[in-house]
Amino acid sequence: MSAARIDAIEGALEEARLDRRFDMVVMNQVIEHLWHPRTGLLRANALLRPAGVLSISTPNLDGYDRRLFKAHAWGGYHFPRHLNLFTTESLSRLVEECGFRPLRVVCLTAPLVWTASVHNYLTVRRWPGRRMFCDSNLLALGLASAFDIIASRLGKITSNQQLIAQKVKEVEIDLARRD
Repeated sequence: MSAARIDAIEGALEEARLDRRFDMVVMNQVIEHLWHPRTGLLRANALLRPAGVLSISTPNLDGYDRRLFKAHAWGGYHFPRHLNLFTTESLSRLVEECGFRPLRVVCLTAPLVWTASVHNYLTVRRWPGRRMFCDSNLLALGLASAFDIIASRLGKITSNQQLIAQKVKEVEIDLARRD
């Protein structure tokens, strides 16, 4: 336990076996890396107290820039690290199946997706300046964030989403079932 009274637990969510319950489970850029996202969400359900809150942020397949960069260049694919990708609809459906009620979905900026997308696009075209578009270029990240903020205010869906859900029922975990 740290001085701020926060416990950090290291391990795979799908295998978490804890003897206590929590008010909130936060999965920031996690679910897309899980081999078995359904099992991970069922485990999150088991870890939450009644009416506990689940927060998930993850890439959004419905992002306007995914269509712009087509199939080969979109940075959200991030192969081979991103094993599962979701639309808002598919993520909402999955959390409902795992005993949660979606409360709110918010579009978040996706500067890392943008810089990776531009980098990938320019790499295919063998443009020498492609290295400018990386996760350490603060100017590129700032411009990508500003672009997403403006697009979001114009009603566009960005390539990063946050879903907030509340636990509405206990669910059984079938460890034999893998999705």
